[in-house]
Amino acid sequence: MRSNVYSDLWFATFLKAVPAEQTASEVEFLKRHIPDHSQILDICCGPGRHSLALARLGYDVTGLDYNEAAIRKAEAQAGKLSVNFIHGDQRTQALGPASAHGIIVLWQ
Repeated sequence: MRSNVYSDLWFATFLKAVPAEQTASEVEFLKRHIPDHSQILDICCGPGRHSLALARLGYDVTGLDYNEAAIRKAEAQAGKLSVNFIHGDQRTQALGPASAHGIIVLWQ
């Protein structure tokens, strides 16, 4: 099966064009619809644009992405934030018995 693999160049080209205000607006939208401190699964999280912002607000976030370099960047930016990043394919990744209160896919 062929898959759509986002390269480092793709992330560099398209993510740098996203203004911080847009991310803030999207996170504000999520805050209105997902209760505080909920567990969130961020599928196709890339370098963690939404995952990190939500973790800063106290959400329990797991980010999943196929691009290993993007996951490593997200982990590096996380610092002491409580956020879990997983390198894997959403089509085959087993996430265990834990449930999520919200599943988001904002970049795809």
